[in-house]
Amino acid sequence: MKPSLIATCNEVLGRSAASKMKDIPLSNDTVERRISDMAEDTEKQLAAKINKPELFGLKLDESTDIQNNSILLTYVCTIY
Repeated sequence: MKPSLIATCNEVLGRSAASKMKDIPLSNDTVERRISDMAEDTEKQLAAKINKPELFGLKLDESTDIQNNSILLTYVCTIY
């Protein structure tokens, strides 16, 4: 983490918050791995919930925002 960010945090939030910021790993590999783990966990949870109900509806909608970022919306409707 950049020293200026720690100094800013120290000034705004105090010394204890700044020391906690030093403990947060923010390397690209760490962030990428955590995002990948969260995506995999979400996919497993969704698959487990979809496989339980007798009836379900699934709607996928993709779009882009004004900055040309992709957006994927997933709607799941279940009947147990």
